[in-house]
Amino acid sequence: MEAHSSQVDILDGDTMRRGINAGLGYSLADRQQAVRRAGARAVELAREGHVVLVAMVSPIASERLTIRRLHQNEGLRFIEVWVSTPLGVCQQRDPKGLYRRAQKGELTNMTGIDSPYEPPLHPELVVPTHELTVAQGTARVLQALEGILPHGAGGAML
Repeated sequence: MEAHSSQVDILDGDTMRRGINAGLGYSLADRQQAVRRAGARAVELAREGHVVLVAMVSPIASERLTIRRLHQNEGLRFIEVWVSTPLGVCQQRDPKGLYRRAQKGELTNMTGIDSPYEPPLHPELVVPTHELTVAQGTARVLQALEGILPHGAGGAML
């Protein structure tokens, strides 16, 4: 499918919690629903020729596979990016203080702590943020998008 525009949309998990995912919590079932909604929205936008970047925690492999298949069934390109960061590094960075709250028992359903995270088995791109600078990681993502931006096929990246 040829893109009809060079529109790039970012579906950010935190932003989506204020919109289509409002009312969903952090239970595993709610997280899975949030991923399904983001995936469905990505398909809608990609059908219109947009390039869609989905930036959210997607902890369950079967949900990511479902979203991949939704795109493939529509003839849309899908690139899975695994922002691979060891749990210890996530805990050190912790910009929102979520890991600290989980360790104190103030927060439950924290991915990687008391809620599962299933790493991708065959992502198209791995970005090990503990080994790369932000600029290097960004360069890898942009390289993966070569041929898609600005005039390639619509698709999504999760």
